Amino acid sequence: MTPPRVVLASSVGVPATRVGDRTWSPMVFALDRLFPKRGGVPYMTAERVVVLVVVRAMSGDGASGEFNCFLSYSTIAKWSGISVASVKRMLQRHCDGPAPLFYRSRTGETRGRRHACYRFTLVQHPEKFAAARDAARAERRKAVERALQDLQPERLALQRQRQDFGGTLSEGEYQLKLTALERPARARRFARADI
Repeated sequence: MTPPRVVLASSVGVPATRVGDRTWSPMVFALDRLFPKRGGVPYMTAERVVVLVVVRAMSGDGASGEFNCFLSYSTIAKWSGISVASVKRMLQRHCDGPAPLFYRSRTGETRGRRHACYRFTLVQHPEKFAAARDAARAERRKAVERALQDLQPERLALQRQRQDFGGTLSEGEYQLKLTALERPARARRFARADI
């Protein structure tokens, strides 16, 4: 008995299904990254589920040319079947990981629609993005350390006012004043790592 012949769409002449004419898909990109054929897997199982839910919701944005979507934590939890707390943990782990497939931003608007949740944007070069993100974080850390070093005389003057050193400030008052002194240095905004 001979097996039945299978007619392939590309052999029939349907131009949209030819190998060279395939369009790029964020879902296929994510699946290749989440389930590699070789090497170690940098993602946990729950993290993979959350990432697949987010990437599945993405679509092309004509204005920016990126793939993005906006989803709330509760929607991701409902679609993935895990708790909201687990979703938050997995998103934090993924976005801080060695190869994030998307990044979050609080834009307030996506494709002309206002929203109060995060916008998730696909990262097409995860390793480069992670390297740039880590470099930006290191630069921010250095800038904060320099700003705190500039505050050293004020911090020493504040220490001398504590009761332990004969001053009038209690420990609680000292901590409040120290926090208020350091807040501007720690709250500076620096450029985000975007590629």
